[in-house]
Amino acid sequence: MLLKLLPVLIALNGVSSCDRTRRAGSEDVAYRRNLVALEARVDELAAAVGTNREARAQNAFLNARLAYKRVEHYAEHYYPATARLINGPAIAEIADDDPTKTVKPPEGFQVVEALLFPEITRDTAMLRVEVAVLRANVTKLITFAAVTPLTRENSLDAARYQLLRIGSLGISGFDSPIARASMREAAASVRAVGITVLAAGGDDVSPTLRKAVSLAFDNAARVLAGSPDFDSFDRLGFIRDQLMPLHRGVELVSKAADLELEASPRAWRTAAATPYDANAFDVSFFSPQRAADSPLVVSLGESLFHDPLLGNGRSCASCHDPERAFSDGRRKAVALAGGVVERNTPTIINAGLQAGSFYDLRTAYLEDQVADVLQSPLEMNTTLAAAAARLETSGLYEDRFAAAFDRESSTIGTREVQSAVAAYMRSLVALNARFDQYLRGSDAALSAAERRGFNTFMGKGKCGTCHFSPLFSGAVPPVYNDVDVEVLGVPERYDTTGARIDPDEGRYRVYRNPLHRFAFRTPTLRNSAVTAPYMHNGAFETLEEVVDFYNRGGGAGIGIKLENQTLPPEPLNLTPREQQELIAFLHALTDTAYASSGAAGSLAVHGSTPRRH
Repeated sequence: MLLKLLPVLIALNGVSSCDRTRRAGSEDVAYRRNLVALEARVDELAAAVGTNREARAQNAFLNARLAYKRVEHYAEHYYPATARLINGPAIAEIADDDPTKTVKPPEGFQVVEALLFPEITRDTAMLRVEVAVLRANVTKLITFAAVTPLTRENSLDAARYQLLRIGSLGISGFDSPIARASMREAAASVRAVGITVLAAGGDDVSPTLRKAVSLAFDNAARVLAGSPDFDSFDRLGFIRDQLMPLHRGVELVSKAADLELEASPRAWRTAAATPYDANAFDVSFFSPQRAADSPLVVSLGESLFHDPLLGNGRSCASCHDPERAFSDGRRKAVALAGGVVERNTPTIINAGLQAGSFYDLRTAYLEDQVADVLQSPLEMNTTLAAAAARLETSGLYEDRFAAAFDRESSTIGTREVQSAVAAYMRSLVALNARFDQYLRGSDAALSAAERRGFNTFMGKGKCGTCHFSPLFSGAVPPVYNDVDVEVLGVPERYDTTGARIDPDEGRYRVYRNPLHRFAFRTPTLRNSAVTAPYMHNGAFETLEEVVDFYNRGGGAGIGIKLENQTLPPEPLNLTPREQQELIAFLHALTDTAYASSGAAGSLAVHGSTPRRH
């Protein structure tokens, strides 16, 4: 009953004028104590590895990472670089300042996991080295904690982000891909976050609210810990019935204690209690100015987007067709002078919600993408300067540019052209699909098959380990500063035996780093049901072909041998029913409701009407 009362309990709780920068007190001490416990568990892991007894070593590993999960929210919040070394993906890192070179091989829990599961490696020397490196990084955390006092605000912020991390990464098996201990670890994390939230609230939280929040966290942890196995866990039910109330509990505690979260620019707005709320994401976070675009600039950009004058006879909408959810329905778009462009035309719906553009991430902002497309000989074959000159001499845009950018001059600048078109693309945010409506309380929005499809997506299908919920793109939660790229082994065309790799080398062409050969940005799956064909080359005509490709283990499962394939090569062993339910769920991610008329409007109706399977 108390879970149901969480949204109204704030009215019963007095707001205190507490010291907003007060240290987290007992929680500060508890965090250091948990770090010492983590260090002890890693020492036990080192001792177990030394005995070369598989069962003992595996159990010691599971206990060590459980200990890490109790401090993960603080480690990730205060020391993200060290946290990544402790429990980041088991892939080599590329230097941001010199992406032509590999910084170092991966390290941490996930590397050790691969050496211990499903059976212990014969290379025990390497295993011992990796555990020693892990131990050194844990020591770093302890050192940092000694000089970094916790504050109540940051404690709540860390808790908030950790809940998103659990819902997006934790329950998908992202950091426990082999040991598959995700639910047990998520339970430990939920319990730790609950303690942190109540400690941060302190005496400013009423007994009634404290009890309700405590029960909510305990209940969520029990649901996770009671999961019979990884594959059958009801992730969708957990997110809606347990995780979202926890998010709202954090908000209530924050208000009760009069604690304001830091107002720095961020992708997930502090004003949104959960990442599943309407308007939870701030697209301006991904703009160069990190400021909202004015309605006048957006309106101007919309006109430019649809005007062939911009591209000297070709508009952006000639390929990004609103009637096709801003894609074009072709394997590859028609080139300006005949033939085709190099890659498939992706939807630009929600394109503004990521830190990077194009399949190979060769540009950082949408503004850069505009310039790149205009200058491409295959697409528009012009320049920003020439486009600005055409617009200026047309007599159609001088006043609109002056009004949009608040100036008197009639001169149209190249940066203004970029900014206007990019602002329009950023405005195409659509996060109200039937999936979202279900999480916001509409029970009828999803069928039983679609709900099961989501659980397969986030569980056995492993889709959620790359297409991260709730954006379902490669934008990496919870901070969203990075975008995932993957080597899948995409063939030239759909084939199940003896396939050949598509010759497009993807991100490798940008920096010539061997790790990125055939690597491509992980795209959004929102609106995937209405934006066929699929992959960077349009090789797959249907979602059935896409799911079949992944079910076989990507390129490795259809005869393509790549040393650097990042997609796990093992078959998923999805049953025909599971595959169809997974596809049914993808249909529930359709939302083009921002379109007010035409075929795009009909798609909006299609996307918002409950579908039965």
